Amino acid sequence: RDIGAWDNRLANPGFDDDASVGGWTSNLADYLTIVDPAGAHHGVHHLSARATTDQPPNSLSQDVSFGVQPGDTVRASVWVRAISGSGTVTLAVWGLGGSAESRSVSAQLAEGGPWQRLAVALPARNPHTGLRWELYLPVGATTFGIDSAALWIDGQARGVSPRHYVVWHMGDYDAGAWLYQMLPRRWDAPGRGAVPLAWAFNPNLMDRFGIGFAHVWATATARDHFAAGDTVASYVNVTQLHGTRDPSGLPSGRLAFETFARPYLQRSGITTTVFALNGSAGPYDDEALNLLGRLTGRGVAYNMAGQTQRTPRIHGGVPVLGQDAALDAGDLQLSADRIYARTGDAAPDFHVFRAVLATPTFITDLTKKIVADHPARRHTVLAPQELFALIQLHAGQDPDYRLAFVDDNLPRSAAAGTTHALRVTLRNDGWDTWPSTYNLGAHLAPGEIPPHTLPS
Repeated sequence: RDIGAWDNRLANPGFDDDASVGGWTSNLADYLTIVDPAGAHHGVHHLSARATTDQPPNSLSQDVSFGVQPGDTVRASVWVRAISGSGTVTLAVWGLGGSAESRSVSAQLAEGGPWQRLAVALPARNPHTGLRWELYLPVGATTFGIDSAALWIDGQARGVSPRHYVVWHMGDYDAGAWLYQMLPRRWDAPGRGAVPLAWAFNPNLMDRFGIGFAHVWATATARDHFAAGDTVASYVNVTQLHGTRDPSGLPSGRLAFETFARPYLQRSGITTTVFALNGSAGPYDDEALNLLGRLTGRGVAYNMAGQTQRTPRIHGGVPVLGQDAALDAGDLQLSADRIYARTGDAAPDFHVFRAVLATPTFITDLTKKIVADHPARRHTVLAPQELFALIQLHAGQDPDYRLAFVDDNLPRSAAAGTTHALRVTLRNDGWDTWPSTYNLGAHLAPGEIPPHTLPS
């Protein structure tokens, strides 16, 4: 909602539909302009608003015709910061038509301070035929950054906004020596943190190059995201793990691979895959996609070598899609042309583009270019978990509670009469805050216990 992607088509929240600021009404004395996307709160679209008159009101507003019933809750939010100067900004939401009512919230902004989110809710007491979202700015020579405006009504989902959603897959970091040699020149290069990036460090390399993982975890920005690459953990053609393996004749290695990979994902907090591969082993079968989905249940993007279906879809409850063409990390125009060839008129659609050894500065420049070259396409750069969540929503699935097991200290065996203090670490990977009470169960059995088995 904050970036205008879901459930808020009541207004144009992105400021990015056209050169006239997309239908917004401006009472600002000076101007509003769309500026560098790398300067935005989310790294996508951004307005700079400067008011220089001493005659209030200075405001930015948008009206929308929409029926509101008593008991509906209307919500609005926006991210703001003071670029120069300081002052108080106010966000208001109005119910119009009939007996007008409104709610507002204010914040004091200091010059050069961080982005702040203003959010306001209007529980409607009266019926209305229209709504207004309005942001009031103080008079004077103050310049503000405005980004990620949203307007919605609780419980009235409007779907995924028609944009081209993009994930930048930062690869290929799939071997210890390669990671050691290449990581400092890319990770520590200038420009990181401007736009969302999905770094695919093969997680089992934390055994080989632990100091590198410690460094990236300690220095990551809010726009650096970690995902699995080169087939989750390790480098393997997953279809060749199933059945009697050719040419060795060995039995299925699926369980061995899953047992090997899962602890690395749990330790690193990785819940998505942005680059699964199957080499020349042919298209994925259901068993292979099921395996990938069990390991990274938030979503899976796979390399298209040997694959036949790219379309985003839900497989076994997990969002999956085929990766798009690889970019050329040395040629900005060629990379942009490859993107334009994939992001046509139909929207919404979803893309993961692979950039091998690209610098953050190159990807930032590429983001600016595709936004400037084709503003009507509304390219929107996301974290991988956001992209997969939108695929899920677009397919008609609601966000759900999602729990990840991290680790425990349960012994493999226990003698009769002994006592063990059990510690289990779990992580909430869902969209919702869980209630305050939980049930935790443990199985004791003489042999292996099938997964997803409730304790007796």
